[in-house]
Amino acid sequence: MEFFRSSKTELKRSLGEGFAKEAVAFLNTRDGVIYIGVWEDGIVLGVESVENTMRRVRDIIRDQILPFTSGLCEIGSLLEGDRTAVFVKVRKGGLRDRGRLRPGHHPLRQESGLRPPERCPA
Repeated sequence: MEFFRSSKTELKRSLGEGFAKEAVAFLNTRDGVIYIGVWEDGIVLGVESVENTMRRVRDIIRDQILPFTSGLCEIGSLLEGDRTAVFVKVRKGGLRDRGRLRPGHHPLRQESGLRPPERCPA
């Protein structure tokens, strides 16, 4: 499988601080997939512990994204050679599901990646 970054695909070497922003941007803009354990050039590095990474992804979605949007995210793993990457398929939410991070910014996705966040209405 070929991996490349696009308006509907984000590649992450590891699960870091930017994951929640990317997930919210897909929730607010369009469906997309985030691959964790894949270099920006598409080479699969894999993750150290698939189960731990998937648990951390679930916890981030549950604890850092409002409103509760776990039904809009599918978490899985993908074996590529002898390395395993984790993927998160994110479906665009409706207006009621508009995702946000604490303290209330709405990141949006555009062709080149994240667009500056918009402030939530008070």
